[in-house]
Order: sequence, then C-alpha cells, then structure tokens
Amino acid sequence: MSAKVNIIDVMYKGAAPALADVLARHVTMTFDAVATSIPHIKGGKLRPLAISGSRRVRALPEVPTVAESGYPKFDVAAWYGFWAPAGTSAEIVRKLNEEISQILAGPALAERMTGIGVELLGGSVESFAAFHKKEFERWTAFIRATGAKGQ
Repeated sequence: MSAKVNIIDVMYKGAAPALADVLARHVTMTFDAVATSIPHIKGGKLRPLAISGSRRVRALPEVPTVAESGYPKFDVAAWYGFWAPAGTSAEIVRKLNEEISQILAGPALAERMTGIGVELLGGSVESFAAFHKKEFERWTAFIRATGAKGQ
C-alpha cells in the first residue's frame, strides 16, 4: 500500500506451493522466509529482492531491507515464541524460559540457524510478553486501518 503498487494476491495453502510456483515461473514473486528460500537463493534459482524485517540477515548480508529500498516504515518479520497453557505456574514458566534461553545461546544451534537466515533471540518472560503485546497492538491497528481480512 505504501508503494502504491497493485499486486494480485494469489492465495496458497502454504509456503511450499507458492515457492514451487515462483521456481516454475507461474507467478513472479513471493514473500517467503529466508530459511526456506535460502537453498534456492544459494543455488541460483531465486533472486532475493529485499528483506522485509528491520535488519539485514547475516546469511544474506548483500540483500537490502525494504526500509533501505525506500520505505523506511516497512518492518514485517516472522517470529516464533514458546507458549505454555494459561494457568501454568510462574515457577515452571521461568524454568522453561531459562532452559530455552540456554539452548538458544548454544553456539552450534546459533551457527546452524544463522546459516539459514534465522536470528535467534532470547530474553526474559517479561520482555517477550511486552514484545507480544506490542506486536498484537500493531497488527490489530493495521487490520483495522486497512480492512484486511483472512482467507
């Protein structure tokens, strides 16, 4: 919308069939996670245009962000979190957070994930809760402002 570009949205049942159609030249582009695209990028089958998040990824340092390409407010990045059922005791949540943070800090996992374009972040339960709240508010406002609807 900010670029005022009219793109026809083709709905797929997942990233794999969308990526297959780009590779087969049935569609001209896709938004995909670096982790699933990188083998095709490294193999010369895909050309990365831009990183949608706020920072370049270490696995593809030459690929600019959308923000660097002229849209400074553009920041759309996939992220994953660990969740426990509501009512899980604070003690168990903190213990799980400590264990997960320790795993994420391991050099072997960090090296492997960085190589496929995944940036590992750890942090406290509180920092993740604050991040999640901010993201929820951000995307709720976006949906209301644009009228976006799920398929």
